Amino acid sequence: MFKSLHAMRDFLELQRRITASELGDQPMGAASCAVLGDLLARVRVLTDRLPADAPLTLSVLDRHGEAAVETFELVARVLGEMADLTREGIRAAERHRRPFIERLRTIESDGFTVDTVTFTQVSDGRDWSILDRVEDPAVRVQLAAEKIARAEQAAVYRDQLRQLGAEITAVEVDYADRIRRLTSGGAG
Repeated sequence: MFKSLHAMRDFLELQRRITASELGDQPMGAASCAVLGDLLARVRVLTDRLPADAPLTLSVLDRHGEAAVETFELVARVLGEMADLTREGIRAAERHRRPFIERLRTIESDGFTVDTVTFTQVSDGRDWSILDRVEDPAVRVQLAAEKIARAEQAAVYRDQLRQLGAEITAVEVDYADRIRRLTSGGAG
């Protein structure tokens, strides 16, 4: 029984390290790390008192048996619910990512460029240096008007990307909050 508690502690530590390194900068990943940390703290209450090779005596069972069983049940329940919420959250965020990706495709096919760090800065991909070389005033006015129109369109696209990105973030934050509540706010 106590070896299992120690194995559970080691498993939770490993899962928290993996989650932190792979997903810790994302809302659901950070929330999962917090939940794993909470579970780990609860398991350590027992593993710090009971060595893995502690003899299974009646007095040890009387003092720690019920807490050990409750801890196993809690960890199993919370891990299952966390996995369900994570899957559900990933699906929900993906439903919002599809329109974002489609908007990116449209923007790029219209000749605009989108920064690849924040995906919210849009600029005109056209080279307007020709304006400096055009002699004909009518052509110059037409090109200047097109440049202004494209700058305005870039601003519209930027706002659309920010809105779509905010929707994705809102979904991720909502699921992160739901994950965090698994071990706080009465769920644990």
